[in-house]
Amino acid sequence: MAQQPRVVITGLGVVAPNGIGKEAYWEGLRAGRSGVDRITLFETMGLPCNIAAEVKGFEPSAYMSSKDAKRVGRVSQFAIAAAKMAIADAHIEIVPENARQIGVCFAAAMGKPEVFETDYNPYTLRGARAIHPTTFFEVSPHAVSSHVAMAVGSTGVCGTLAMGCTSGLDVVQWAFSQIQQRQAHMMVVGSAEAMLTPFAVSVVAANGILTQYDGAPQGASRPFERDRDGIVLSEGCGAMILESLEHAQERNVPIYAELLGCAGGRGGVNLVAADLDGVDIAQVMETALYQAGIAKTQIDYINAHGNGLRDYDTAECNAISN
Repeated sequence: MAQQPRVVITGLGVVAPNGIGKEAYWEGLRAGRSGVDRITLFETMGLPCNIAAEVKGFEPSAYMSSKDAKRVGRVSQFAIAAAKMAIADAHIEIVPENARQIGVCFAAAMGKPEVFETDYNPYTLRGARAIHPTTFFEVSPHAVSSHVAMAVGSTGVCGTLAMGCTSGLDVVQWAFSQIQQRQAHMMVVGSAEAMLTPFAVSVVAANGILTQYDGAPQGASRPFERDRDGIVLSEGCGAMILESLEHAQERNVPIYAELLGCAGGRGGVNLVAADLDGVDIAQVMETALYQAGIAKTQIDYINAHGNGLRDYDTAECNAISN
């Protein structure tokens, strides 16, 4: 059996509340700049939470035509922008000759969360004639991956994952497998979200998982702190180019990192509660280490979920420490 291709990262793109573009984002991280503030996208009077991390200063027209920007949802705008940044960063030119070997996989909860305001509210007043003809297609999570693939010219494998908070990692695992199975030389992967609408904020708040912090917004997200009390909604997109090592070397492009192992699994007591012992999380990490062929002692950094929910943070701490 032929050896499976090694997989590397050759491109990065980001649209985030604390920076648009990898340089601005990295500068924001190094400076400890928070993207959390009072919501300005809409009136929050009467809403259970008025704190979120908005992407400000984003100009869709820099990445797509005005016509396309009006047609697609905000989440797809972010995804297209981040994908194009990653492609440019990886020095890729997608042409008909290589388009079939370049795949796309993105994660998103919904294709157009603002549909509840743009379509449903008018529907309650004017009925079926108020619905836009493209709503059915735009509301699906797969709209995001489809828009990205069409925008960049990819005709390879195209997938969408909507698996909750881990979806951004799950798309990396899926793309990793596509390259190892030789279904693609390169994969454009990412995770995008734009759930900052009055209805979406109200829906998430109904679960009781949003922070009730009433101090300075920048202090609202405080994972692992004793007084943590919930999550802060955010929007944006991160994208990467995964590529077979052989293909990257042939192109003689810089390599950020090599992806050695991936794993996933289901955990939690129910849709909103975690197993406090963290055993399920620990097992997934151990599986990823096993696949990568490295020991726990070789790990220098763990990128924690840290969502600020009391049981989730406890479970994650227990998983990491054990």
